[in-house]
Amino acid sequence: MNDDKAVQSQIYFLINTPNFSGDLKDEVYAEAFNSYMDDGFSGILMQEIREYRSLAYTTSGSFISPTNKNNPGLFYAYIGCQVDKSNDAITVLDSLLHHLPKKPERLQMIRAGLINSLSSSYPNFRYISTYIAMGRELGRETPKGPEKYQLYKTMTFDDIVRFYEHNILNRPRVITLYGNMKKIDAKQLSKFGGIKKVKAKEIRVN
Repeated sequence: MNDDKAVQSQIYFLINTPNFSGDLKDEVYAEAFNSYMDDGFSGILMQEIREYRSLAYTTSGSFISPTNKNNPGLFYAYIGCQVDKSNDAITVLDSLLHHLPKKPERLQMIRAGLINSLSSSYPNFRYISTYIAMGRELGRETPKGPEKYQLYKTMTFDDIVRFYEHNILNRPRVITLYGNMKKIDAKQLSKFGGIKKVKAKEIRVN
């Protein structure tokens, strides 16, 4: 391990979201939640963790919709930081997921971004059949663009908050930390749950 890698940590939060209904309203509110949380330097994660507290090189997070109605959704968040800031970075991210900052004045910016994205999201002709098949997996037989446009125009900030409360707040989470544990306060880290140490040679990728 070189010196640069020895002083860096990579942190992942994973949350299964079995409450996600998969209907179009939930999909739209999930997109709005993602924009609120992770829209570059205007997103909550980047502002709270990097800009305001200088705890990370980078951070991101997103809700990933299921590919069919039988699967839960998944929320993930990522932090890349100095190893000695790992505990503080985890503490802030965990706090954000338990106590989401409310900034309703950002709704208009979120709405405009989603509408602009919708207008440029028509699939390449090579992938239209795949796009249709994925829609059918989720129970849709017609294009959802016009409905999404109307939902974007009428959604409120409370819709974003309700999505968060229903799918993210108080859900069990798995925290994975890749870093030099000799430089991390394990006792402080243990307040988030049990710790299981895994060596690189024990990790298998299927």
